[in-house]
Amino acid sequence: MDVCTVFSLKYNSQNIPIAIVMYDIMCQYGVNFVTRVQEYQFLDLPFKVEVRKGIGLFHVHGHEEKCFAQFAPSFVRGMGQVDGEIVETLWAPLTSDKSYMA
Repeated sequence: MDVCTVFSLKYNSQNIPIAIVMYDIMCQYGVNFVTRVQEYQFLDLPFKVEVRKGIGLFHVHGHEEKCFAQFAPSFVRGMGQVDGEIVETLWAPLTSDKSYMA
């Protein structure tokens, strides 16, 4: 996951001051994200970027109460009005065959 996140941040995003990363379990995954990237010799953030973390609105309600205030998109500064669940909302229109999800 760290590799995917870092390479996504590197793609066409030179000198952006803030990056918002959403993940269903960001309360666990995001704890040491920057430290892991700094310590791993093959990963680096190519510029000084503030990484703001969030959990999509559908998933954050299944977490502890403290996660809601800290990670819900409604409360993350700069996130705007998003639900953070775009991937899930695209599943139905992209495929009519649901048998693989059973």
